[in-house]
Amino acid sequence: MKLRRLKKTGPKLPEPARYRGFAGICAAVLVFSLVASVGLSTRASEGDPVSMPLYAGQNIPVGEVTVWNDYDWLHVTYQMDPFNCWYLKETHLEVATDLVDIPQAKGNPIPGQFANSELHDELTKSYTYDVPLPDDWEAGDELYIAAHAVVSQYEKVCDGSTWWASSVVDYDPALRKDLTPVPSERSDPTKALGMPQNTGALGTFVSLGFGGSIVLAFDYPVCNCLGNDMAAIEVTNGVYKPESADVYVISGGVEVFAGAIGNVYNDPSAHTSQQWVAVPDGICCFEAVKLVDTSDPADFTDGVADGYDLDALRVSGVCKYKGDETAWAGTGVGTLAFKGKNWATYFTYGIETEQWDISGDWVILVNMFYDHEYTLTIVQQCCDEYSAIGGWSYGPSTGVPYNVGYEETGTFIVTGNTVWFHSDYANGYWYEGMGTIAADGKMSGNWWNDGQSGEWHSISGAAVLKWC
Repeated sequence: MKLRRLKKTGPKLPEPARYRGFAGICAAVLVFSLVASVGLSTRASEGDPVSMPLYAGQNIPVGEVTVWNDYDWLHVTYQMDPFNCWYLKETHLEVATDLVDIPQAKGNPIPGQFANSELHDELTKSYTYDVPLPDDWEAGDELYIAAHAVVSQYEKVCDGSTWWASSVVDYDPALRKDLTPVPSERSDPTKALGMPQNTGALGTFVSLGFGGSIVLAFDYPVCNCLGNDMAAIEVTNGVYKPESADVYVISGGVEVFAGAIGNVYNDPSAHTSQQWVAVPDGICCFEAVKLVDTSDPADFTDGVADGYDLDALRVSGVCKYKGDETAWAGTGVGTLAFKGKNWATYFTYGIETEQWDISGDWVILVNMFYDHEYTLTIVQQCCDEYSAIGGWSYGPSTGVPYNVGYEETGTFIVTGNTVWFHSDYANGYWYEGMGTIAADGKMSGNWWNDGQSGEWHSISGAAVLKWC
């Protein structure tokens, strides 16, 4: 993978030009309007990444691939649409500075040979690659990104059938009110599998303990049908204090809160309490359900009280595997396609870096006696070179309109935290300066011309960092 890394020091600054001397520069008030003169760059940051659609089967939009970079890493995230029933099964990623460096055969990319590859757990909706950036790349380099995936489609089965939990994924019991462990006859998590016993007898349910949890799965992934989707059946013998639990659905390893359940003063003859919970919107399928006890020990006087007692867990619909499709990220079907006969696509990304933007209003003090006022205007999204127009006067700055004969033009170049400028005055006078931008955005440095030199620093205005 051929990449080049950002050189934080930036390009070499130009050597000071030799112009006619300017007498009396220490008595000047200078006003500049600076206009950036660099090319546009697509802005990308962690909060505002570049995004490309992910197409399955050539014309089915199933998600997106987002890209952004910092100084050391390129971050590429595959994100499936949370509202559809498509999931990541495999992902393959290749990044290069030349399209020919992406593994290909007769113009068709070979995902199995890509430098980054991952097989995913069932129902994975999102995955991020953090690609290290070698030392020889620079800001502005164009990268070619081939983002391939194998995606799986599921279909909902919401036909009124009832499905019962069939396997225990995890069981983490907490303690009873008297801080002793839940006894063995009440801590077998398999007792929550299958249909409920509806007796409340020992050995027919599992207790979570106060704050404990259990994770259960089914023969198939569970789907989000209309209305209530799942019900926990709790065991209580007779009238009892409220025992409750929070319910989470787990999709692609991510837990999402679904709701709270509890039994409050059950029918003593029923011995059970069935509480329904609906799956949150935006989830199609999920692989497991987690119950976390939320009972309050203070409500119980019995020291052996042990929180929520689960007899069974049921759901009203499941997701069944339908098939796989290949998927590629790009700007659209038929756009930026590889030269081969298949429909594989790629996209480009311009490496970005954080740099100072010096647009805004400035006042600069020269040699501790005279003000130089700058009005800097940036017309590009990011910049490192500015054209300056303005004016100067003796004493405090006067701003626009400038006195006739006091006009000035110049060039400013910002590289990293270094700023260089050259200014031309009327009658062929000039001066140049070099300085630095501090962490607070203020500027300061030294100026010179033919035989004169001094110091300068800003007393108003500030540069800001932006990603370019």
